[in-house]
Amino acid sequence: MGVKNVPVGKDVIYIDPQLLFQRLTIASEIQDIDNRDIFKYELCSYPASLFDDSLLPRKANKTALANAIWVKVEEGN
Repeated sequence: MGVKNVPVGKDVIYIDPQLLFQRLTIASEIQDIDNRDIFKYELCSYPASLFDDSLLPRKANKTALANAIWVKVEEGN
């Protein structure tokens, strides 16, 4: 997703989500912390899988979505 500017009070902090994820993963391994405890909090204010790097919605793959819905409907019957 690239570097994001996050306002914190009067300051602006620059965050790279991928680097943050990598550092949290490494820290959990070094400190022997359960990953579920670290990643139970929201790391992004929007669902990253729905947006591209420019924060515009990704183009929908309607065929794949329809197929996935039909599979779930058929599993339910």
